Amino acid sequence: MSGEEEKGVIRISISLPPKLLEQLDEFIKNVGYASRSKVIQDAIRRFITEHEVMWNEEEEAVGLIAIVYRHDIRKLEEEITDIQHEYTQAITSTIHIHLTRERCFEIIALKGKVKHMRELLNSLEGKRGVEHAKLLIVSKI
Repeated sequence: MSGEEEKGVIRISISLPPKLLEQLDEFIKNVGYASRSKVIQDAIRRFITEHEVMWNEEEEAVGLIAIVYRHDIRKLEEEITDIQHEYTQAITSTIHIHLTRERCFEIIALKGKVKHMRELLNSLEGKRGVEHAKLLIVSKI
């Protein structure tokens, strides 16, 4: 049992625009959350974890980088692989997905210091032909 559960709960009120509340209720219905409170608790936990860990470069964490890039750009795939070889201390696995004849999607699973994850992201997203690159910190270790 977590410390939060041992101490009970504190009720608060929040204000939401009607359309956002409607979207929240539809989400709860579709996903099967027990209540609005549970959804908001989970969202707050994720928000805090992502922001606390993302900016503490010495934090040990698990995460991933997702990139979409042009396979048809000469030598780009080699450059991406070479960059990944510089970060073997952080990369635990990769998944390569062919989207179209010209575009690929790669997911790079990471474990280690956030600063290494951010350095890897910066190295990848600066390459000509990389269309999208995003780092997601899932949890601190």
